[in-house]
Amino acid sequence: MGLYNTITCCLPCPHCDETTEHEVESKFGKLNLIEYSIGEKVCWTKCDSVKNGGKPATPESSFEGYTQCSNCNKDFFVKVIICDDIISKVVPDASRNGFI
Repeated sequence: MGLYNTITCCLPCPHCDETTEHEVESKFGKLNLIEYSIGEKVCWTKCDSVKNGGKPATPESSFEGYTQCSNCNKDFFVKVIICDDIISKVVPDASRNGFI
């Protein structure tokens, strides 16, 4: 996945339905292995391109994330929702299948 940031949060696993703490890998903002939690402010780069870590033009943005369940060891994708530069929520993405 290259360089990414992580978000530590509790999520329900779409495979086993167990809610556990996850370390979600995601690419947004300054990619420097920054460890975030829900409610924290994102550190953006000065670049104009969102793809290169720049701040989105809209107040609410969604980014892809990836994690693995510690209970059943299956992986899944999530949506990381950022509102006004704050990580507001992380939810499983039912539209995408994991690799495992």
